Amino acid sequence: MYRTTAAMLLFAAALSATGCEKKDAEKAAATVKEAAGEVAEKAGETVETVEEKAAELYQEARDAVVSGAETTLEELKLKADEVRAKLETMSAELKPAAEAALAEIDKQFDAVKAKLAELKAAGAETWQNLSAELEPMLQELGKAVVEAWEKFSK
Repeated sequence: MYRTTAAMLLFAAALSATGCEKKDAEKAAATVKEAAGEVAEKAGETVETVEEKAAELYQEARDAVVSGAETTLEELKLKADEVRAKLETMSAELKPAAEAALAEIDKQFDAVKAKLAELKAAGAETWQNLSAELEPMLQELGKAVVEAWEKFSK
């Protein structure tokens, strides 16, 4: 009888241990599942944070390009206005060439302003392309203004 009782106790202990192991495994699985949920939530927050930061950086970069272009436009306009001011006292032989140069400069100003307006409204996908298009336009405008200023403002 002692052996039967001992065997039954061992069997009960084994079942209990198996049950505990199963409960421990279930508990561990629940903990892992909960941790995985937390990680997924954090990852989602991280992705959102990264997207927000990227949007901020894009906006800062775009705004810096816009600001630089606007400053350049203002400086070039001042130079072009100096040439315009000289038109009144310019010799009759130089005046037509100066007027033609200023008319071309005005067209370039309009094109640059239009591209700048596109850039201001551009999204993250297009602003860099527009910025790359704007740069040579500003350079050409700058070259035309400086040439006109040097030729007609003296």
